[in-house]
Amino acid sequence: MSAPRPAAHRAVPATVSRAVPAPVSMPAPEAVSAPDPTPIMDRAVHATSKRWRPSFLGARASRPSPRAPATNERGPAAASEARESCPSPDGSAGVRPPEDTRTVLAVPSVEAWDIYKGFGHRAVLRGVDLYVLPGRTLAIVGPNGTGKTTLLRILATLARPTSGIVRLCGSDAVRDPMAARRRLGVVFGATFLYDELTGRENLRHYARLYGVSDAGGRIAELAALVGLPGSRLDERVGAYSRGMAQRLSIARALLHRPDVLLLDEPDAGLDPAATHDLPRLLRGDTATVGAAGRAIILVTHDLDLAVALADDVAILAGGRFAYTAPTAAITPADLRRAYDEAT
Repeated sequence: MSAPRPAAHRAVPATVSRAVPAPVSMPAPEAVSAPDPTPIMDRAVHATSKRWRPSFLGARASRPSPRAPATNERGPAAASEARESCPSPDGSAGVRPPEDTRTVLAVPSVEAWDIYKGFGHRAVLRGVDLYVLPGRTLAIVGPNGTGKTTLLRILATLARPTSGIVRLCGSDAVRDPMAARRRLGVVFGATFLYDELTGRENLRHYARLYGVSDAGGRIAELAALVGLPGSRLDERVGAYSRGMAQRLSIARALLHRPDVLLLDEPDAGLDPAATHDLPRLLRGDTATVGAAGRAIILVTHDLDLAVALADDVAILAGGRFAYTAPTAAITPADLRRAYDEAT
């Protein structure tokens, strides 16, 4: 066996020199023009009707971030410019003018931008945009399972959207639902009444919750409005018929003079005479402050009722608005044809 080579005789690798490339000079950047100040919400989508663009629908050019909501010429959604209360119908009070000096007539009572809602892998709402101005009524119709009640529950802060922006009179209803609920009156399938209490006791209970002053006078006023005589008002609600409970539920929703009224099948259980009288029931307290400027959104399957009650009507199908029209421009037969085509 040969002896190992002495360490002094081991080969040492030569040092490898690497050439460093000279820095590359970059051309000076061209001047970038200022962004176009025109708001992205400048055209209506989700409406197949080309002959009219509804006042309550916005446009979804891109999904706005909840931290930087998009604006609309007819109603900016910036929280810093929100009013303490909903403006009057003539828009005489409200938001200070934007920097580009465009005129803002009124802040929407209800705004919903790019609302998505899913349950598991099933998408129910697919980018719904709407807004309703003070004093206007919007009726939403559509087949079962298309998201009508889900949309109404999101507007009522009873459910959170998967994504999107909801504002009630300028308040962010997703981030601060308690502030939004003070402006809301709701009439849903559940009456939110206590069967073991009388009608009067139920209304007194809600008057305390909402801090209604002169509760006794307000209760008497609403009882007369909805057609509940004093003798029936002092009976237990558990003994009421479905129609009587619905009348009391409408009185409960109006008790605190809400800025926004949300109704899911408001005619449920009502007899034909009471259904015919619904417009007076919903806006009959016009002598009270703010009632004339109340925004109303209702969901119904009755197309005739939608045309009779609302200023605008929308068909919700496939999670989006498929048709919109002002009720002054259509008949129930027109709405029926559009409904059959959309669904």
